[in-house]
Amino acid sequence: MSGKEIGKENRLYHEAKKMYVEGALKISQIQIRLQENHGYDRGYVSDTTLSKWRSKGNWDDLREKFVAGVLGIPETTRRIAAKVVTALEKKDPGDWTSADSDTLAKMNKIMESLSDPQDELRVGVKHLRRFGMAVKDKDATLAAALAPHIIDYIEQLGEQTNGE
Repeated sequence: MSGKEIGKENRLYHEAKKMYVEGALKISQIQIRLQENHGYDRGYVSDTTLSKWRSKGNWDDLREKFVAGVLGIPETTRRIAAKVVTALEKKDPGDWTSADSDTLAKMNKIMESLSDPQDELRVGVKHLRRFGMAVKDKDATLAAALAPHIIDYIEQLGEQTNGE
């Protein structure tokens, strides 16, 4: 490993890990974000290197534990939910089948019955943001038109959750 690669690992590893574990980003998305945040020369990390970091650091296990912790439901159910959510996150939202949507709806129903409203709101907002990014990738004009409606909806959810 060259000195330049070691420097990048020291500078970018933890940021990339956080994006993967807490941000639920795909490796290809992390690669783009690092370049956006640090410029091409200082932020470029290959998909291969990011995959090695993911494997070496057990990022998949950490993501599962993070998702389970965010959901705030009993441990066994958390593990199941984390595996289902992680599997769905690996798919491009544009490639989701009706069965995937049905599974997500069922997971939401389970989470509603087992989680506190603040946890539910955080998960919902996370998925709305991901939806917005997926739409933006396919049609920026449509995403710009949807953004105010998504924001209004999130605010309504917050008001309902806070009992206002």
